[in-house]
Formats: sequence, structure tokens, C-alpha cells
Amino acid sequence: MTPLNIVVLAAGLGKRMKTDKLKVLHELGGMTLVAHVVKNALGLKPSKVIVVVPAEHESFKKIFARDVHKGKLCFAVQSEQKGTGHALMCALASIKNKEGALLVINGDMPFISTKTLRQHLHHHKKQGSVATLLSRVVEDPVAFGRIVRDAHGRFMGVVESRDASSAIKQIREINVGSYVFELSFLHRHINQLNTSNRQKEYYLPDLFRMAKNNGLVAEAFILRDAVAALGVNSQEDLSTINQIFYERQRRCLMSEGVSLMGKEIYIDFGVRVAKGTVIEAPCYLKGNSSIGEGVTIETGCVIKSSKIAAGTLIKAYSYLDQARVGNHCQVGPFAHLRPKASLRDKAKVGNFVEVKKSVIGQGSKVSHLSYIGDAVIGKKVNVGAGTITCNYDGYHKYKTVLDDEVFIGSDTQLVAPVRVGRGAVVGAGTTVVKNVAADSLVISRCEQKEILGWAVGYRKRNSRSN
Repeated sequence: MTPLNIVVLAAGLGKRMKTDKLKVLHELGGMTLVAHVVKNALGLKPSKVIVVVPAEHESFKKIFARDVHKGKLCFAVQSEQKGTGHALMCALASIKNKEGALLVINGDMPFISTKTLRQHLHHHKKQGSVATLLSRVVEDPVAFGRIVRDAHGRFMGVVESRDASSAIKQIREINVGSYVFELSFLHRHINQLNTSNRQKEYYLPDLFRMAKNNGLVAEAFILRDAVAALGVNSQEDLSTINQIFYERQRRCLMSEGVSLMGKEIYIDFGVRVAKGTVIEAPCYLKGNSSIGEGVTIETGCVIKSSKIAAGTLIKAYSYLDQARVGNHCQVGPFAHLRPKASLRDKAKVGNFVEVKKSVIGQGSKVSHLSYIGDAVIGKKVNVGAGTITCNYDGYHKYKTVLDDEVFIGSDTQLVAPVRVGRGAVVGAGTTVVKNVAADSLVISRCEQKEILGWAVGYRKRNSRSN
């Protein structure tokens, strides 16, 4: 079987995006645009995927580190922006094969599925073409290259919008940005590309004109799926595809038994949500979050790369980032679980509580207005309102340990490193600076003093002065 190679064009600056970020590095559903394209390309199981990148491409190395390590992907550097034809020239140096098909895809087309790419390849082979592009008929062609056909509807070539006459600009069939070439044809003709155009660039679609001029078969395969053809050239385009993506996500989850209470629910590509879960709008589930069965997520929550087990209630306006929450827990409202926060089954973290790099044990409660950092809290512990683990001395972080069944009174400061033994009681307002033995009571506040009648004289003195 002839090996398939794939080139993804990702070096374009995308100036119409009006940002310093490369166009293909903008995100859709928690993944960059180019990552979506590469994922769909890898679905074809090619011999190699070559991503054409600019000279500064550290971001690409991070995004595709795993695929590079597995030998599935490599980079070709286009150090100067000289057009799509030049980008393909840069990639060809990485391809040893002289025969077989080469699929070339623009890196800003996240909805071009593996199925669509497979159909494209099948049509190319069936027609015996040396070059086949995907086209689409649209209402407003704007700045896309136009597909020119003769009076019998036969494909003749592509004219870029900036080089098109007024008559050609009326054509509504456009070049989508996905191509299949025979490598044998490319190796013979790609060096014949020139910059005789308004952009002074090497146009990849000019290869189709060369094929026709040489009496070879070149085709434009009309794509029926309007969404698959969508690319990104502006912030408006990016907003449009995000709306489509998240609506697809919502429909998919609802079909699997997830209840979504409103449209302003945004669920990223890598998120998994089990049946029986209820999510109220607005909410944002990001990264590789996993939501178990029967979870309820109330309005205004943001959940990033966190795991929430079955039956848990996340109350309104809570923020979870790289946290782990067990079965039948309760979080919020207005709670903040920072990275490495871990709640065991039936634990409770209440309103205005922040937890960072800590374990809250099974059945334990931190119900109000507290900061828990670098702590290990055992089972059935009660942490009173206003408790703070003082974990940082300005240079180093220290651990607080609360053993099982400890009771911490309100407004307590636990100055780490410190350990409170099993079943101990810490009185309200205490500052704990030493380890506390099991089953003991510790109180560090000053003794209360009461002066009878003092307030009467206080009021008289102040009333005379006024």
C-alpha cells in the first residue's frame, strides 16, 4: 500500500486576527485550531504528518511534544512568509517518497473531519487526478480564491481574490484549503511556481493551472458540509466556530443523558460528563475535567481540569482548578479549589473557602470563610469559620496536619508546621504554634476580664464632651 503523507500549513501570521498570537494558535474548545486539524489528520493513520511552522515555534513543540516523541509528527520551518506554495516547498524536504498521495490542509480548519478528508482522498483516487482540491459554494465569497470552470462546468483553475477581475469575483464557488497531490507531479512542477501576482507570493493553487496546462487531470471536489469548510481569518470567524463547537458539545451531552439548563454552558473538547448530571447556565467546563454520574453544578461555576465523582453538589459561583472531589461531596457557594486540592467522599467545603494543595478527609467540613493550604485533614474533622492555615513564612511552605475527629473552633490560626492529634479540640480564637496531643483542649486567647458598671461612666464622660 502506498504510504500517505500529510502536510499541515501553520506558519501564516494571520494579521486579520489583530493579535500577536499566530492565527492557528487561537483556541477552540480548549485546543488550538492547528491541534484540531492534526488530530483529524492523524485519524487517517498516515506515514507522517509534517506541520509547517514559522522560525519561532516553541509553542508548537509544546503542543505536539507527545506526537513528535511517538514519531507521528515532525516540523518543517518556513522562516520567511512567501506564500502557501513556498510553505509546501519547505515541507517536501521532509518527505522521502517520490510516489503516492500527499494531503495538504490549512491549519485553521478545525471542523474538517477525518471522514471528510477520507472522502477527499477517495475522490482524488477515483478520478485519477494528480491534484484535487476541496471547494464550497457560499453566499459571500469575500477574500477566498475563486474556482473557475468552463461553460460545461469543468474545473479550470483557481484565481486568488486579490488577482481576480470583477467578473471572477462574482463566482461563489471558493477554494476551501484542503488539497491532495500526487508526489510525482509535485516533484516535477513545484519549482515552476513563481511570484507573478499582486501578493508577490508563491501560490499553491497555481499548481492546478500547471496540471491543466500539461493535459493532466486536476479536480475541484465540491464539499456539501458547510461547517467542515469553515476556516478562521478574523476574530468574528473565531467567535462563529466557537458557537458552533459548543452547541455541538451541548447536543452531544444531552443525547447521552446530561441535563443542561440553558445555552451559556461551555464544555471543552477533553471534558467527560456522565449521565444524570445537571449543569446550570452559565458554566464553563475546561481542560480534561471529568464529571461523574448525578453531579449537580449550579450557575456561575468554572471547572478546569478537575475530577468530580458521583453525586456531588457544586454550588453557585465556585471555581475549581486541577482539583479532585470525591463522591457525594458539597462545594460552595463561592468556593475556590486550587491545584492539588483533594476532597474525600462526603467532605464539605463551604462558602468563601479556599483550598490549595490539601486533602480534606472523608466526612470532614470546612464550612465558612477559611483558607486551607498545604494541609492534610483526616476524617470527620470540623473546621470552624475564619480558620487559617499559616503555611508560608515568606520563603518556604509548611504542612498542617489535623488528625481524625479534630474540632477547630472559629477564628483559629494554625501556624505550620503543626499537628493536631486525633479528637483534640481547639478553642475559638486560638493561635496554634505547637503540636497538640490527642483528645486534649488547647486555648491560647487572653483571659476575659469584666468590669461591672464601666459602660455607664463611659457614656456619661462622652456625653459631657459632646
